[in-house]
Amino acid sequence: MIKFYLLSHGACIGLSIGAALCVIAQSINLIFNLNRYHTDKIQLIKNISEGFILCHILLLSYLIAYVQNSMREDLIAVPEADLFRYSVFVFILITRLIICAKEKRPGSLLIAAAAFITLPVAEFAAEGMFVIIFGSMLLFWFVRSAVSAFSVYRKVKTDISELSIKEAIDALHTGILFCEKDGYILLINKQMQELMLHLTGQAQRNGIQFYNELKAGSEQSEPDGGAVYMLDDQSVWLFREYEMDINNKKYYQISASPVTRQWSATRQLAEQNKQLEQRSAELKETIANLKSIYMNEEALQIKSHIHDILGQRIAVILRMLRKAEIPDKALLRKFAENLPEDLKQAKTEYSAEQEIKIMAQMFGGIGVDLALYGELPMDNELAKFFVTIITESITNAVRHGFATEIEITCTNNELEWVLEISNMGILPDSPITEGGGISNIRRKLSAMGGKLDLKIDSKFLMMATIPKGA
Repeated sequence: MIKFYLLSHGACIGLSIGAALCVIAQSINLIFNLNRYHTDKIQLIKNISEGFILCHILLLSYLIAYVQNSMREDLIAVPEADLFRYSVFVFILITRLIICAKEKRPGSLLIAAAAFITLPVAEFAAEGMFVIIFGSMLLFWFVRSAVSAFSVYRKVKTDISELSIKEAIDALHTGILFCEKDGYILLINKQMQELMLHLTGQAQRNGIQFYNELKAGSEQSEPDGGAVYMLDDQSVWLFREYEMDINNKKYYQISASPVTRQWSATRQLAEQNKQLEQRSAELKETIANLKSIYMNEEALQIKSHIHDILGQRIAVILRMLRKAEIPDKALLRKFAENLPEDLKQAKTEYSAEQEIKIMAQMFGGIGVDLALYGELPMDNELAKFFVTIITESITNAVRHGFATEIEITCTNNELEWVLEISNMGILPDSPITEGGGISNIRRKLSAMGGKLDLKIDSKFLMMATIPKGA
């Protein structure tokens, strides 16, 4: 170290700064290596080797500091640190030899060679060149430590480590907890900790006990044993427990998933299903009572017609009596003889158009719109048959297709009548199975020389064709 006393004060300060930078770089490199996840034997040996390298660099820094302190006191002295320098080198050499043997990488011995160059024996051999060698080795150690630290840092960021696992699960929007069979919590993320504090008011140390408390106070249990909780902010969380077997040892995972949207959608769907069931029941009841409604409506119209006929005759008789006139016997006889025919007319005057009008009013009350285009046949029997077809079609459209809009189109030409009934209800996803109503209509149409067609495209269409004069 005598040659160092020939250096200028600025050169010594430069070497001191270089040594300090080497210490910092190697310290960072050692810290990154200690944070590696894979702590197997070879990694442990590497960490030990990096620690001895740091000791070696600290000894070099000590030598420079010793020279600077001696120069400040105008002394020339040699530090007595040879034993430490050789001891550190031996440990570096041993660890690098083990690493070379395990990884089959001879380049690992380059570190031991670099450490050997700055030993007292190398200093004696180099004589005046040792100062240059010493400065070059400081540069080597700085570059090597910086490159190694950067390389390990990249691996720490990309490889799995304890820290990366914790950071990853803390970033999850779901809560997660791992515990042993006795409930001892091994790992818990930030979201689960917040849920635990919110639901129980304290940090739990037993995961099984925490989950049992959740199930006991759950608003709703799931079929697979999960528990559902709604927080004050209206968010809904589903808690589940899973059993895991790792190396013949049982562990438990407790997860908490945010299911607010699914919960709201499920409740809305249940409410809609309830409304649909209620509407379906109303439709079925209306359709089941369709004949009774027709009869009641017809009875009301007959009753009104009888009221009008009898009212007219009674009004004439009362007027005669008020005037003290004796009713004309011929008139009374005419009233009595014509009364059955007049009353009977109430039935014959009930037209097919009137029936469809009544039908439209009835179904309009439950939200089904009927629209009739064209005119029904003048022939009373044929018109009634058309009404039968229309009734059966509307009933099926409302009952099976939940149709809300039905169009009835009646056209004719020189040869035939065409009745088309279409609806925009739910289309069948399988072949249509014709019931008794459709089968009877098809049979009657066939007997009349007509035919019945069912078509499914963007809407459901039933078309009946009857030749004129049938």
